[in-house]
Amino acid sequence: MSSKEKQSLKELSQEVHRLGYRIIYEKGNFQSGHCIVHNKKVIVVNKFLADKIKIIILRELIKSIGEEPQLETISQSEEE
Repeated sequence: MSSKEKQSLKELSQEVHRLGYRIIYEKGNFQSGHCIVHNKKVIVVNKFLADKIKIIILRELIKSIGEEPQLETISQSEEE
């Protein structure tokens, strides 16, 4: 891993944590993504992917998380 990739992953991880998500790097035959498990926000990334791919995935997930309406906002508007 190059120092530039390492720095990018570190910055993206910090942004993910700022958004309230936890990143889990696991092995397996799955696509990376984000979800809520037991009221905890989780992003799962395949640890065997190349670092460049991990960076792309995290950038895309951060973008999609930022575009999603917050669950609290939806439930409050439905109550009105």
